Amino acid sequence: MAAHAAQPNRLSGRIIAPTGDSVFVQQAVVVSGKASERTLAAAKLDANGGFRMAFDLDSAQALTFFDGNEITQFFALPGEQQELTLHTAYFDESLYFAGDGAGRNNALAGLALANENEWNRVAQDAADTAHVDEQVDALVERLAKVMDEYAVAYPELANLLAERKAADLQGAAQQKQWMQSRILFKKRVVEMVGQPMTNLMGRDLDGGKLDLARYKGRITVLDFWATWCGPCKAEMPAWEALQKEYGDRINFVSISVWDNEDKWKEMSKSLGHAHSMFIPKTDLGQLEPYMVNAIPRYMVLDKDLRIVTIDAPRPSSGELQKFF
Repeated sequence: MAAHAAQPNRLSGRIIAPTGDSVFVQQAVVVSGKASERTLAAAKLDANGGFRMAFDLDSAQALTFFDGNEITQFFALPGEQQELTLHTAYFDESLYFAGDGAGRNNALAGLALANENEWNRVAQDAADTAHVDEQVDALVERLAKVMDEYAVAYPELANLLAERKAADLQGAAQQKQWMQSRILFKKRVVEMVGQPMTNLMGRDLDGGKLDLARYKGRITVLDFWATWCGPCKAEMPAWEALQKEYGDRINFVSISVWDNEDKWKEMSKSLGHAHSMFIPKTDLGQLEPYMVNAIPRYMVLDKDLRIVTIDAPRPSSGELQKFF
C-alpha cells in the first residue's frame, strides 16, 4: 500500500503475569542490506500490567509486539487504535485483539497458533522417513489454502500472506530434512541403549590429552555445550547444583564442541566444572554415531561406560536425577 502523510496510531492493552516491566512495538527495516528491527514505541507497564503507546504510520504495515520475552506480529493501518491482552504463560493461546482491525489481527494470531500446532502434530505423527515428504507437502498446501481464504476476507493482508506462503514453500525442504533427522534420531536413541560408548578423545584445561575411559567405574553424565550457546549457559546453574549434590559419586563431564578453545578455557575455569573436555572441530567425527547435531545435549553412561541414554533430560527439568 502506498505511503501517505503519517498518522498517529495508538496501541493499548494489558499483560497478565508480565515477565518484564516494559513492552515494545518494532518495525522491520533493512540496514546495510541486512534485515533488522527498530523500535517504534515503548511503554512501561503499570501495576496491573496495563500499557499505552503511540507511534506514527504512513502506510499499512506488519509490526511486531514484544513483551521482553516473546513476540507476536500484528497488522496496522495508519490512524488505527488497537488493543491487545495476553497471559505470558500461554502467550499465543491467550492473545486477543480488540479495537480497529481486531478481526484481521485475531485471524493472524489464530493462524500463527494453528501453524505451530500443525507442524508439531506432523512432527509427532511422522513415524517413518518414507512418508515425511508427502506429509510436509500436504501441510504446506493446507496452510496455503487457509491463507488464501484469509486474504479474501482481509484484503489488506494479501501481500503479507503471500510472503508467508512463499516462505513456507521455501522452508519445506528444510522441514523435511529436519523431520527425517528427527525420526532417525528417535530410532538411534533406542538402538544405542546398552552399547559401549566410544572412548571420546579431547583436551583438558591444561592442553593435555583427555579421554573418556578415565571416568570408568562411576555413572557418568555428559554435557555437550559451547560458550556461544545461550540455552547451554542457561542450564549451567542446574548443572552445577547437580554436580554439588551428587559429584562425590557421579562424574559430571562438560564437553565443549564447535567452540573456540581459548574462550572455552576462560569460561570453564570461571564455572568451576569438576571435569572439562574440549573436542576440536577436526575431531567431532567421534560424535557422529550419537547424532550430536544440536546443543545442549546430555547423555548418561553406566559404570562400564555403556550407554544408558544418548538423549537425557536437561538438568533444569528435574528429570535427570532419575538416571542416578
